[in-house]
Amino acid sequence: MFESLKRALVPGLLMLGMSSCGDDSVVVWLHLSNVMPDVATLQVLITLDGKAAMQQYEFTQGLGEVAIKLRKEQLGQGQLSVSLYGLRADRCRVASGKYEAMVSVDQPLAEVGVALGLLTPVPCPEGEVRPKLVKVPNGGFMMGSPTGEPEAGADETQHMVTLTTDFWMAESEVTQRQYRNLMGSSPSFFQGDELPVQSVSWFEAVEYCNALSVKEKLTPCYQVSGTTVGWADGVRCTGYRLPTEAEWEYAARSPASTVYAGSDSVDGVAWYSTNSGSTTHAVKTKTANGRGLYDLSGNVYEWVWDGYQGNYEALPSTDPIGSLTGAFRVTRGGSWDYAATYARVARRRYYQPALRSYNLGFRFVRSNP
Repeated sequence: MFESLKRALVPGLLMLGMSSCGDDSVVVWLHLSNVMPDVATLQVLITLDGKAAMQQYEFTQGLGEVAIKLRKEQLGQGQLSVSLYGLRADRCRVASGKYEAMVSVDQPLAEVGVALGLLTPVPCPEGEVRPKLVKVPNGGFMMGSPTGEPEAGADETQHMVTLTTDFWMAESEVTQRQYRNLMGSSPSFFQGDELPVQSVSWFEAVEYCNALSVKEKLTPCYQVSGTTVGWADGVRCTGYRLPTEAEWEYAARSPASTVYAGSDSVDGVAWYSTNSGSTTHAVKTKTANGRGLYDLSGNVYEWVWDGYQGNYEALPSTDPIGSLTGAFRVTRGGSWDYAATYARVARRRYYQPALRSYNLGFRFVRSNP
């Protein structure tokens, strides 16, 4: 029976018609929803009357539909169970779904909808190399500090900005485990797999983005020659990259405009000097903002792409990008060793791109393909 089952599973992309569902087979056609962009492979495991098929099946195309054929003359009737798993490119299971039914020789074609549910937390193997992605839709917002915001800086002039490209942002800062699994080692001072990687220079953050693109078979965004870093395609590139300063602040505003990322009260959303105990903390241990993004305020400062420009309001109002060759690169978000005002979503700081510091980390984005 299971040898025939092994032959019978076919991807829905083949567009099985009634002619392929003749009298010698039972067909169950599963229409999958919630197939996230993270999902690169669909893994299908089948049991009949509690006995597993001789192998599991994996598909990298036609992930929205799966058809299952069981030969009638060898079937009789039984309890069919189909477990479906969505795998990222790094083989981490990020979603799952299940279909169970009694099947028999006189069963007509069955078409069933199955929703893949997000696995939370994601039970990834040691080889995990990046955080989960959260989609941030394009739109417009007021960038900078609103009038009257306490301790606003002179370089936080409020102005209208429009972003025309959807993008996916890492839900958290890159962790030490993820960084080490991809790059081979972690430079962090504070040690812990789920702590954000820190003591990473801007150049090293760029290297990580390119390495992640290569691992997931995407074209790297950056062209690197020594300390010269080009970004030929800008936000049109399809690989991983650092967010622009405007993208970072837009994502941090949740999308409601609050002083900190997700709240007007700092303690619920940020690790900063008053509550950190003089150390970093595991990512995602404070409340996410309204977009489902963690630690945009506090924990570690995050490198962004832009070179620092004090009057950023003078940049184009549509898809602004700061200097490509400036001596300083912008960081955002505050950190474990700075006061609450530095965790404000409008607060700007900048450092030389070669600097490594106990309070410097990063997260990445990817333009929506």
